[in-house]
Amino acid sequence: MKTILAAAFLSLFFPFILSAEENSLPQSANWLIDCDAQALNQSRLGKFLLAKASENPKLSQKMQGLKSAFGLDLEKIRRLSAFGSGERQSGTAFLSGGINAFQLEGFAALSEKVEIKEHGDRKIYSLKKGSFHALAQDSLAVASKERLLLDALNERKQKSTDRVHPLTSFVRTLGGGDSPLLVFAADLSEVSRFQDKLKPEQKAILQKFKRLALILDEEGDDLRIRVHLQAADQEVANHLEKVTRGWPSLLALFHGASADLDEALANLSFSVNRKDRTVSMTALIAHAFLERKVEEKIAGKATQGKITQ
Repeated sequence: MKTILAAAFLSLFFPFILSAEENSLPQSANWLIDCDAQALNQSRLGKFLLAKASENPKLSQKMQGLKSAFGLDLEKIRRLSAFGSGERQSGTAFLSGGINAFQLEGFAALSEKVEIKEHGDRKIYSLKKGSFHALAQDSLAVASKERLLLDALNERKQKSTDRVHPLTSFVRTLGGGDSPLLVFAADLSEVSRFQDKLKPEQKAILQKFKRLALILDEEGDDLRIRVHLQAADQEVANHLEKVTRGWPSLLALFHGASADLDEALANLSFSVNRKDRTVSMTALIAHAFLERKVEEKIAGKATQGKITQ
């Protein structure tokens, strides 16, 4: 039973958020993640990662077990999304496609550790560390707390097209082409208030920035990573722009010192742009380089495993 429910709550820890076109974020949300899982699986990056997973006996066995026992097929997931306030071990996520939610409900109903409540026409299944609700046969909503789940479901039902969450608005202003594979955005100043393990100086640095967005997609034979940092004021933006524009020159000083660094720089292009208080950094990394490095890492682990045996 624990394995079944763990599979359901996997979406809490996938990098992901409610699609801005389909859902409204609650005002309490300070971070969001949105993954177009269908596009990711069809991308060069996704196909490569799935191929490597299928070649690993342990991973392949686990994936097949989830698929046959619980109806969770990672290759058929269409979208994964999540959001939260920044409070530790707290968040809400939505998963569509690749899951038999009704089958999961059936398993949960057989467990004495699962509490079942009815809220109007909604049936909520709750455990000690989370709750879930079947939205449709292949769609699931999960949250770390029952209250968070109900809040998200109510927000989803009563969404208003007149109100756009500041984080969603920030991401929209960035533009940058077609629908990305993955988006992560956060209100750094607000999220930092919930991080009790951060040192005072670390919190002070985060307070200098308003918002962060990381966008992942593909451009030809390259993986494109865009990082956008919105500074709290123009002075911070000026310092950030100077630092980021200086990175390539700094790395160039180390040319010849390391073969690995030289190879990485040969397969990486980096650019910086600025608009008002937002400094944007774009890195293009050759897919062939990434794939080769992953293959080398896997081969190295396999060799190390044989030696230790």
